[in-house]
Amino acid sequence: MLDDLHIVDFSNDVARIFTTLHKMFPREQELYVGDLIGFEEPDEYGLYSKRHESCLSTLIWLNNEGWIRFQNIVRREAVDQCVLTQQAFVQLYHTLPLALMEPYFDSEPHTNKNSITNRLQGLHFGLKTKNSAAVNAVVMQLLMNEA
Repeated sequence: MLDDLHIVDFSNDVARIFTTLHKMFPREQELYVGDLIGFEEPDEYGLYSKRHESCLSTLIWLNNEGWIRFQNIVRREAVDQCVLTQQAFVQLYHTLPLALMEPYFDSEPHTNKNSITNRLQGLHFGLKTKNSAAVNAVVMQLLMNEA
C-alpha cells in the first residue's frame, strides 16, 4: 500500500486523464477537473480545494513534461484544446508485463488476465476495480518509460 496519498491521487489523476483523452483521440477537447475527480464548489472566497488544485497541477505537469498538450487554462476549472501527445499515445500501447499486474488479479477473480496486454488496458483495469496500487504500478511504469 502506498503511504503517500498525494502520489496515489496523482496516479489516479494521470490514469483518468490518459484514458479520457484516449477515448477522444485525436480530437482536441476541453477537459474539466470536475469530470476527472468530481465537481467541487469553490469556497466562499472563490478558491478551489487542494484536491482540485492538485488535479489541475497534474494536467499542467503532464503538459510541461510533454505527455499532453493544451492551449490554455479556463478559470482554473479546465484546460482547453487538450490532446495526448505522440509520446503518450505510443507509451499507452506498450506491452504491460503480466507479472506487474499478477498481484492485483487475486482481488478480481473474474478478470481475464490475457485481456490486459498493454498499459492502457492496465489503467482501465485499475480504475474499474478501484485498485489504486494497480493504477500506481502502471502509471509509474508508463512515466518512467520502462519497456
